[in-house]
Amino acid sequence: MTVLGAWLIAFRRRYGFAGDPRPGLAGRDYDWAAPQGRMRHNPNRQIPDRAGFGLPVHFGTQETVMWDSGGGSGDARRASPLLLHVAKIGSLYVPVLTHLPSKLLPDGKALKFKYRPFKLQRPTPQQLGIVDHFLDDLAGKNKIVEVS
Repeated sequence: MTVLGAWLIAFRRRYGFAGDPRPGLAGRDYDWAAPQGRMRHNPNRQIPDRAGFGLPVHFGTQETVMWDSGGGSGDARRASPLLLHVAKIGSLYVPVLTHLPSKLLPDGKALKFKYRPFKLQRPTPQQLGIVDHFLDDLAGKNKIVEVS
């Protein structure tokens, strides 16, 4: 489980850092989440892509990303579509990553920042595809093999 967690943490740390050479990713999540991030007080900033791993997403005591459930005390949680498990097969321990593709939010709902009254934001293709991007990254490094 430590190895699985390390893969996910490494991906999230590397994803969107300022010098990320992958097209369209430079500065996406990394600059946003930095403690003194240049985007922290920008009212037009976008919800970080990693919201696609599940909600809420906490950034210390400064901010939380959640979904707009339509008022009231609705549940702000959205389960991750990625389940991580370690299976024992004979004498081996094998990491099992199960992707259950699902809607991040119900139709017509949006993401929001809990503590700052910024506009509601519809999920982006990057948020909706972040789990696939993570799995493709691992497959490209020969860390996992897809089975069906």
